Amino acid sequence: MACRRWISCAGKRRREPRCERIPLKDVRNIFGLGKHKAEVIISSYRKGLAKSFNIDFAAAPRKALFLQNLCDELQFDPELTSKMHEEPTDKIISSASRTGSRVIGHQVVACAIKPALIILQQYRQIIHNQSMCSGVSRVLNEDEDFLIVYSSKSSKGTLFPVRSMLVFFIALFGLYACYFSFTQIALENEEEMNGAEERTNVLCKRPSEIPYDQMQYVHFPRPMSYDRGECACTPVRFLVIISMQRSGSGWFETLLNSHPNVSSNGEIFSVRERREDIASILWTLDKLYDLDWRTSAAKNECTAAFGLKWMLNQGLMDYPDEIVDYLIKKGVMVIFLFRRNTLRRLVSVLANDHDKKEKQLNGTHKAHVHSQEEAEILARFKPEVDVSSLIPSMRSAEQSMDACLRRFRATRHMILYYEDLIRDNNALSRVQEFLGLPVRRLSSRHVKIHTSPLPDLVDNWEDVRRTLKPTEFARFLDG
Repeated sequence: MACRRWISCAGKRRREPRCERIPLKDVRNIFGLGKHKAEVIISSYRKGLAKSFNIDFAAAPRKALFLQNLCDELQFDPELTSKMHEEPTDKIISSASRTGSRVIGHQVVACAIKPALIILQQYRQIIHNQSMCSGVSRVLNEDEDFLIVYSSKSSKGTLFPVRSMLVFFIALFGLYACYFSFTQIALENEEEMNGAEERTNVLCKRPSEIPYDQMQYVHFPRPMSYDRGECACTPVRFLVIISMQRSGSGWFETLLNSHPNVSSNGEIFSVRERREDIASILWTLDKLYDLDWRTSAAKNECTAAFGLKWMLNQGLMDYPDEIVDYLIKKGVMVIFLFRRNTLRRLVSVLANDHDKKEKQLNGTHKAHVHSQEEAEILARFKPEVDVSSLIPSMRSAEQSMDACLRRFRATRHMILYYEDLIRDNNALSRVQEFLGLPVRRLSSRHVKIHTSPLPDLVDNWEDVRRTLKPTEFARFLDG
């Protein structure tokens, strides 16, 4: 009966108090709107207006007065409207707070523009309502469903343009308010993250047991792929084992990995794509030393030393200056592991190349074995050494080692030789002390393949002996 009440008001040619107090929702059926759709429009209308009318317009007092009067005229309930408007905006704000990310542009626009569009629709409805109260000329038969015909006397012609301008102003101000709010939230989240990082640095970068001159080699990495949790304040040393094939590097790395706090990740640069250029190399190193390189070397204990094994022929000597600069700036500790007896190394290389082709262990190639039986099978093969290229090959190996030590001498490093690891029982303890690790007894499942004297390992030993005896390499014949 809302329509009849409006018509009754208009028929008396005046606006009675009861006509002004009719709620907007009571006339929703005048324009053929369903209950649900009308409530959605009304709710959005009130939410949009309440958002704009509650803003402090201190800089424009006349506008504030005008808007307040308009609210009184339209019979708004600011408190109720604000409660209606809280839920959708809070969802966006809480989502941004949880993710710590900035709210993207279209969310800001949607926050401000959608209420403005609803406001525009509702202004048109209000104009029609006001016209109904002031200018209804006639009503058709009672049997017809609320057919209203408006007279030519309606609201003033300038009313809609003025209100359209007001809607536009509200939309712009709402856009600014939403953008400012979301930006403030993003800044607060960023400050919280920076504050947490600073607190972590203050708490974790002052271990009293670490000498001051070694602080640049102590790190507290924060990987992106997982949370270090209780290990966040465990200092980590970055390491790299620089070596050559068949120099005992595989055995040495397994010894280090037997320590509960060490993770060395093998020859990661054996994959050619990772060493195509210096950019690929540095990107791979960054990912590794950020502790985002997940391999079987990962431990359940807190990691205190983390790194890789790098062969000279895996791009290391292609960009020595850039790599040295990176290792120094990153605070990486270098362990050089070479083999003095280049003749034994050459015999091991030839035997390994043969097994790659023949696959003597049940059709598979193994560079390292874990049983005495497998070692005996591989040791049966006696390679024939090309004596014409023997001396150049041995000199080339020594020159490569010397060049590496010379180019990387600026790094913090220690030099090891395979022969010293075998004979010196304290060599592994010195390595652990160099890495700042608690000294542990280290072990490996690797089994040495070639244990016999050299004459029993080379097929043409007499030719090799005659070739090397008059040279500086004669000292290796008894090795």
